[in-house]
Amino acid sequence: IRFRLLVIEIKTISIYPNPVKDEFNLDINSIVGKDISLKIYSETGAMIYETRSATKTINIQTLNRGLYFIVLESGKDRWLGKIFKE
Repeated sequence: IRFRLLVIEIKTISIYPNPVKDEFNLDINSIVGKDISLKIYSETGAMIYETRSATKTINIQTLNRGLYFIVLESGKDRWLGKIFKE
């Protein structure tokens, strides 16, 4: 009998506050020290913001009210989230 061991590492990333007024915070401690890419997309799929720094506070004051999608990438890992701008 053969057994395979599957190891899954769960990484928790938090966005707060949500809904967002002017800026939101990222709690990304599980991937600190790695090359991080953050992108924000509109509801239509247009990329409207991109950074490669591990900035933990993102200012979206100039964005219109609505739903936005957050994509964080680090190596082979990808995390998807969403925010609502008031």
